[in-house]
Amino acid sequence: IDLGNSDQGNGDLGNSPSDNFFGPALSLGVLYRLTPHLHLGSEFSYVKMGARDKYKERGLAFTSTNGLGTVLLRFDLLPDESVFAATTAETPVFQIFVQGGVGLLLYNPHSYIGTERATNDTSFLLPERNDYPALAGVVPVGGGFGVRLTDQLRANLEGNYYFTTTDQLDDINLRLGGASANKDGFATVMLKLEYSLK
Repeated sequence: IDLGNSDQGNGDLGNSPSDNFFGPALSLGVLYRLTPHLHLGSEFSYVKMGARDKYKERGLAFTSTNGLGTVLLRFDLLPDESVFAATTAETPVFQIFVQGGVGLLLYNPHSYIGTERATNDTSFLLPERNDYPALAGVVPVGGGFGVRLTDQLRANLEGNYYFTTTDQLDDINLRLGGASANKDGFATVMLKLEYSLK
């Protein structure tokens, strides 16, 4: 089970931390070790994000709730020799890893006029398209640092950036004159707990 924060990283609105409305991110997944260095994993996540316009004179903002499913490969920089049946080696106490993968994002944005986080009283603009929630492809890349707490439990701090195939993650595209040359993206930072079944 993973807990963390998410933010809208690069889009038509905010692309700096000061313009983002950080939201919760929850994730549940599995990892299967292929080699002493390599894991294959899959995750399902809930991510909430939002941002205000980097150009204050436009006064636009958005909030979005998203479902995310990914398949990834994770590479541990330190080998885990404990995977071999004939060894007495222990899992490394500390671990640094990098990872990348592919997935699908189900996103449901709501844009509005304002510079603060949306509340129950916020009046949202008409959506730019009539098929929200919509699907987009994602390519996550990232890495992290882990500490072994017990023989079966590990705590990881992990950050990922998600490149997407959509320019409407923030529901701000047509309002600014049409398609942008750049697609939207976002980042997550999570504290993860891993439990080994072996």
